[in-house]
Amino acid sequence: MLFAIDEIIENNMVVYPCGTTGAKPSKVIQEAKENGYSEALCRKIIQMMEDQMMIFCSVRLIHRFSDVQELWPEYSME
Repeated sequence: MLFAIDEIIENNMVVYPCGTTGAKPSKVIQEAKENGYSEALCRKIIQMMEDQMMIFCSVRLIHRFSDVQELWPEYSME
């Protein structure tokens, strides 16, 4: 399931004019629901991915953590 949600996030990434790359959480959750996952389970998996620093969730977008590190070096794990 984690990999399925990760793929949905990846498939919905969009580059925005301000230089950030992200997927809209509502779009990710809707697509996950269309693939048979409950919204609660999808939100739980997204939270787990954020806890493991695979993704970073802002108010409007889900970012890949590697993109966040490029844009904001203070989030680097080095």
